[in-house]
Amino acid sequence: MTEAYELLGLPVWVVDSYKEVEELDEAGLEATYWSFFPGFAAEELWSPYWINLIMSHSASQAAPDNPEGR
Repeated sequence: MTEAYELLGLPVWVVDSYKEVEELDEAGLEATYWSFFPGFAAEELWSPYWINLIMSHSASQAAPDNPEGR
């Protein structure tokens, strides 16, 4: 599933152990944050994207040429 998030450009940090995070100093943590920063602009990260996707999918399911919603 992680690959799917990465393909969307979402800021995902997978660690093998929390020790990786514990061992970071402030500079290392800041560098990690900034490496992920561009991903925070991904529209898939925010609820309006998913609300619109769900609403558009629901609307297409209720289209007159598809009265049973299939």
